Amino acid sequence: MLNRVQNNLLAFSGAKSYSEAKELRDAVYEEGKLLPKDEFLARARQINREYNAICLDVERQFVMASGTQASRWTDIEESADTHPWLEYMTKKDSHVRTTHRLLQGIILPVDDPFRNSCYPPNGWRCHCSTRKPIQRMYDSRMEVYEQKRTSNLADSEMSQRRAGEAVAKPFRRNVGTSEIFDRNGHPCFKANKDAKEMQLSAVKNYGMKPVKDIYDQKISLSKYKGGFKSPEEFREQRKAWEKQSGKPEKGSKRKPKVSFIFQTE
Repeated sequence: MLNRVQNNLLAFSGAKSYSEAKELRDAVYEEGKLLPKDEFLARARQINREYNAICLDVERQFVMASGTQASRWTDIEESADTHPWLEYMTKKDSHVRTTHRLLQGIILPVDDPFRNSCYPPNGWRCHCSTRKPIQRMYDSRMEVYEQKRTSNLADSEMSQRRAGEAVAKPFRRNVGTSEIFDRNGHPCFKANKDAKEMQLSAVKNYGMKPVKDIYDQKISLSKYKGGFKSPEEFREQRKAWEKQSGKPEKGSKRKPKVSFIFQTE
């Protein structure tokens, strides 16, 4: 899960940087004419503030909420045998958006398809959550609805319709099983629609690996979490790295220009 989240944030960061750079490029001109330096700087500062102050604060909150709920989902799945039901909960305060109030109190099985498109957070600054009611609570809720006879407890189909109305497309997913930022729905990724096909000129001109190949490489550069205990241990590890990469390290026959601090017993 941690690897999936980190890779998604890395991809989102690249898409966001591309999107910001695109706006900065477009801000240089107005109606085909080059803007004076002072006017361009004013526009650039505003763009920077939107991306790296306003949006960044919202994104930070969203990532923290997503991480919390993704962790909760692991626990929800592990305890599904003893707690098969999951209830959607809002904060029930004045800040809850009207659309999310439609989801309050929906109780469905943990593995219901509803969870695939409606699991918090379901929007920017969303503070919704879930809880695991025991069977007795679920039976009590059903009894209350039957006594009222005015409405039924929302079933899977009805709940999914509500979710379609309440949750914007980029947020229709489950952060416990998918990426935090939807690459098919987030505007930053839309701005970067050609990124999958494009490669830096360095790939062609200097033989560098495409970014995708680097990300897909499942190797670990070192098993060491601390330092090396001796120069001999460092040399042995260096040989392992050379064997792994398929070519000797540059300058391997020369004395290193940097100093190494070795651990002592």
